[in-house]
Parts: sequence; C-alpha cells; structure tokens
Amino acid sequence: MKEHVKKRLQQYSLFTCVNLIIQQGATAEVIYTDINPDTILDDAAEFCSIDIDNNGIYDFAFLNTSGTTYDFTLGYLTLQSLLAGPMVLSDAIAGISHYYFYDGGYRYLPLALSSESLIGSGLTWQEVGIQYLAWSTYTGVYDNHCNHCGWANDTLFETIDKYLGLRFVDADNNLHYGWMRCDVLDYGQTLVIKDYAYESEANYPILAGSKETYQNINSNILSGNIYSYGNVVYINISSRPELEFTLNIYDISGRCVYQKDLQESRNSVTTSLIPGIYLVEVRCGIEYLAKTLLLSK
Repeated sequence: MKEHVKKRLQQYSLFTCVNLIIQQGATAEVIYTDINPDTILDDAAEFCSIDIDNNGIYDFAFLNTSGTTYDFTLGYLTLQSLLAGPMVLSDAIAGISHYYFYDGGYRYLPLALSSESLIGSGLTWQEVGIQYLAWSTYTGVYDNHCNHCGWANDTLFETIDKYLGLRFVDADNNLHYGWMRCDVLDYGQTLVIKDYAYESEANYPILAGSKETYQNINSNILSGNIYSYGNVVYINISSRPELEFTLNIYDISGRCVYQKDLQESRNSVTTSLIPGIYLVEVRCGIEYLAKTLLLSK
C-alpha cells in the first residue's frame, strides 16, 4: 500500500476536509464534506472507511482488491475488484443485484447515479457488506466480465463524476439519505472518492450532487405512481393532471436511454430497452417523480 494512502487512512479523522453546511430551514440542512485531497485507491489491498455524519462510527468502506478465481475454460485467473459496502447494520447503498450462473450466486452492484438523481425510498437499497463497483479477470490483459456493473463494464472504461446513493441510520436510529461523488478509472482498477453529503432531516430524500436541503425542493415532487410490467411503464400523476410531462429513463450508468413527451397524466409506454434495472423519471419543469424499475421482455 502506498505511503500516502496509509497516512490518509491512519489520520482519516483529521482529514483536511472542508465542511460546508447550507442552512435552508429551521431544522433541515445539507451537510457537505469535500475530501481534500481526493482519496485514491489504485493498488490492490488499499482500503478506506468513511464516517459520513462524523459521529465516530464508520458507515461505509471501500476496497481495491486482487485475488484468484477459477474459470472452467481458462483455469485459474487473477480477479481484480473494486468493492463498496456498509459497515453498520441498516446502512445501505442504492443498487441492483444480478444472479451469475457460472458461480451460482448473486452479486450486488451499486448504481452510478447522474447529477440531480433523486435519492430516497424509491431506489432499491442493498445492505449487503460486499458490493461490486467493478471487477475484471486477468489473462495477460484485463478482460472485464462485469457486464451489469454501472461503473465499469465491457463497454464502459471509466466513469467520471457519478454518484453513489447512500442510506444510513444515525445514533438516534433516524434514517438519512446522502450521496458520494466518485470516479472509477483504468477499466475498473482505480477508485477516486471526491466528496459527499447527506440530508440532516430524517427520511428526507436528497438530489445527487445537491447542497440544497430537500425541505426547500420538497414541493417540487409530483404525487402519483410509476410501475412496470414486462417492458411497459405505467404512469399515473395525480397532483398535476392538467399539465404535460416528459418521461426520462436512465440505465444503471446514468445514461438517458429513452425520452418521450407525455400529453396525459395517465400513460402506458411500451419500451424496447434491453431487460434490466432502470431509473424512470417523469418531469414537468422543476417538478418530478422518479422510481427504480425492472424492465423485462
């Protein structure tokens, strides 16, 4: 492990962080922390743990690791992984799970959220301690096999300025939502952690990258429901039925893969997207409603 990372981990509580608290209401506020310098995990066995609300208890951990795996065709291979996970029971990371037949088990994959993605109860939350941002096997060159990872996969070589969705419980057992801005570089071999924030008001969602409390933007949330069956998305907006809306669908890497203008508050939209997990958003100006959905054939 490089000396600068060792020092950073040993003295994490004395990190040269710039804490910015944006006051936006009587009780609600966004607590923002800039990690300066950025935490960089680019060698195997480098580890970092973060106490997001500075209460003396580490909430989330990150690990760059290398080990051995076995392939029935190629034999023993080197496996390179970037791992994330909660360190406290009930803390969680927004993501998806996927069953891999070749090793007979599920792997848990954090979402790479785009700026202003809604982080709240509508996402799928995973409390599993080992979650994969990226992995690849080494057979002379790195050959990535994480087809479903949102941070690095067969066609995504790096991810810049995307957000982890975080959920944690404080010392009083109150639930909070937050975000963490990261890069995954070098085809899934390097993790950079830049900054993070959380909403101090219990059970309040937060927008990825936002330093403004959700108390001020809470009135911008549309009332209604979004759900799916097969490849059809069903939308029912109850709060503003007289307005027109835009439907945006994002894949797990945060890329907008579908967009359509809607003229009615009740809609059923048939998609031709590849089966998988998507973030579905309905927006009208600054008002919106979002939900994570599984689309299939």
